Amino acid sequence: MKKSYLFILIIALIICAAYFSKERIVLKIIRLNAKKALPISKLEIKNLKFNPLKGLELHGVSIKSGLQRYSIYLEDLRIGYTLVSLLKGQINKVELSGMNISIAEGIKVNPGKPILKIKEIKASGSIKFQDYNIKNFNAALFSTSVQNKFKGNFQAENIIAQKIELSNLDMALEFSGDALSIPEFKVSAFEGEIKGSCMANLSSAGVKFSADITGKGIDLAKLDEDFNLKEKFEVTGLCDFYLKAKGNQKGLTELSGDLTAHEGGGKFIITDKDTLNRLNVSQEINLDAALEGIKNYRYDTGLARIYIEDGNIVVRMFMDGALGKRDLTVVLHDGLKLK
Repeated sequence: MKKSYLFILIIALIICAAYFSKERIVLKIIRLNAKKALPISKLEIKNLKFNPLKGLELHGVSIKSGLQRYSIYLEDLRIGYTLVSLLKGQINKVELSGMNISIAEGIKVNPGKPILKIKEIKASGSIKFQDYNIKNFNAALFSTSVQNKFKGNFQAENIIAQKIELSNLDMALEFSGDALSIPEFKVSAFEGEIKGSCMANLSSAGVKFSADITGKGIDLAKLDEDFNLKEKFEVTGLCDFYLKAKGNQKGLTELSGDLTAHEGGGKFIITDKDTLNRLNVSQEINLDAALEGIKNYRYDTGLARIYIEDGNIVVRMFMDGALGKRDLTVVLHDGLKLK
């Protein structure tokens, strides 16, 4: 009898010890798995709360690699589940807030095979990657089936990609298998607004993508400056545009679109001599006079057609102004080389 009481007491003590040291056990498991997934040199967690029946909370999570290649900070990470959801192999909710990610050279991740499906993911914070910076974003994804097909929304207050600045990004997201779809997005850029939809298939057989994009009230001077085109062109004025594109991992396969200038026009100046001499000019006046007139030309109306020809991007511009009409063809190849 005494032995049975002693056995029960030992079991009770083991259960109590496991319960009161559960955080340390979970922390050790997290450290081991994190090092398998990422090349981590330092992992700090200020506070951890674990309820075996409800979920896990991590606060003040700091992850750093050697040589400062990347750093990740999370104010809060919450993982929620129920016993029923775990039996189904499913986590109900993952929330990441106060996220701050800085990447210098990229991260090689080896996540292995997922054990549990996630029903809902929410994240907020900022991401910085070299010359690219996403500030104050909010993302929410919801699984729509047991195959982990996700639908959701991504919003960002400010995005800087090298010199290009985007703001108030709002886009719908759908992810299933190898396919990523953005059925609708809108963003403020170049003093105007851009809307559209995109799709990408990221299978092992190769990448395929397509996009339909429209722009309203785009400032050509801002676009000219952000894309570093002033060495060849100087353009001012406002425009609307439409672009439709398809491609794969090798580049664009289809491209078509129109650009229409707003009333009032603007300036179109060729600032590069080599560019000026290699323009394809079609008009009724002689070539020398045409080239002289393009050096500092003001248009009142303007239209540009964009398409692919012989593997090159072609922009054909039709302009009319006080100095007469202009019909110019520019071929973009290997960046901005004129052919």
